[in-house]
Amino acid sequence: MMVRIRLSLNYIMIPCNTSPHVIRQIALEHVPSWQFAEVSQVSWSKQFNRGGLWYPPYKENLARIEMGWEENGDVMWHEFFHSVYHYSPMNKSPNNWWSESFCNAFSEVNRQCFYKRRYTIEEADCCKDDKHLRTYIIPCIIILHHIEFDATRFKEFWISINELAKNDSTFDVSNILGYSPSDGSFKYHKTGLASL
Repeated sequence: MMVRIRLSLNYIMIPCNTSPHVIRQIALEHVPSWQFAEVSQVSWSKQFNRGGLWYPPYKENLARIEMGWEENGDVMWHEFFHSVYHYSPMNKSPNNWWSESFCNAFSEVNRQCFYKRRYTIEEADCCKDDKHLRTYIIPCIIILHHIEFDATRFKEFWISINELAKNDSTFDVSNILGYSPSDGSFKYHKTGLASL
């Protein structure tokens, strides 16, 4: 089913680097066997200037994306991946703290635009009280290292861990990646991650 995405701009139009239709098509490639939470609207907000929000489907309403009025559209990559994650087996796993970091990783590998700031294990370990770093940034960097900053490897990894989650209700990707975004703890020190 094709969805018409309406760009209703409430504040100011800032050009997007990629159209919502292209991002949706790439996101759909990451949904092999579950439902994609279709997006009915992408809009810019008068209420906040930076970041984005993904609103899940509710009753008859489809999901929607709202972006800060200063955003250039790159945040859509992150927000569209919530539509992939929402019905995925990973979303049903017991340690469901990985959604934001997978959305970030999807955005970064597909735009080939990576965090400039690098963290040592020791620095990341000191960030446990910063929820944004603990759940968005540090686990995203760990995912990016695991997939070697490659979009094809990201897709393969994403599909494989969802197969594991589908077949095992206790599956926790933290056991593969060695990090838990819920509390910021490292399960092991992986060679090559000394500087994230």
